Amino acid sequence: MTIIKKVFVLHTYPSIEKYHQLWESEFEDTSVNWRSQSTVFKDGVLQGRNTFNSKKHMKGLDSSSDTSEAVSEVVEPVKKTKCKKLSSEMSSKDEAKSNIKEPLIIKRTSLDDIKLYYDKNLKSKFGGRGPNKRKPNKNGFYEAKIQGNSKVYDTEEMYKHRRWGLNSKTANYKCAPCYEVINDKSTIQWWLIYYE
Repeated sequence: MTIIKKVFVLHTYPSIEKYHQLWESEFEDTSVNWRSQSTVFKDGVLQGRNTFNSKKHMKGLDSSSDTSEAVSEVVEPVKKTKCKKLSSEMSSKDEAKSNIKEPLIIKRTSLDDIKLYYDKNLKSKFGGRGPNKRKPNKNGFYEAKIQGNSKVYDTEEMYKHRRWGLNSKTANYKCAPCYEVINDKSTIQWWLIYYE
């Protein structure tokens, strides 16, 4: 019989934070954007898939609330990558966060100002024509699309999702509208987010 003395689990810090949120809510908070082989986050709601341990396979449990059959998204398995430093070697939560590269956020009150900034400072670096023009929704607010969810965002939510969708291969920057006061059109901010 072999006894394992140490176990190393490699995850990203945001993944650990999301799992902690789920744990604290006793897995009842369906707004946490958690992705795993047995769950999917669709239309802003965490849903379970029909796994072997699903309610439909257990006698006496009501499966009428199980909506996972309608989910067709397939989540790819996690790929193994090499880490420079294990999270168990970090001395604190702050040190772990300090290793994450932060994007630069340029804030303006109009999309035209953002386009001028792009043309002057980033066009030579990224190419293209810059951020596209947008139309407001029926209520006169501009929406952003993050993780497949189009809605009106406040600045706090936008900051939480500042890294979402940025990569060096397909999306060098993103331009997103948000509001300091979510129900006040005059507090609009256009954010141009990119890595230097």
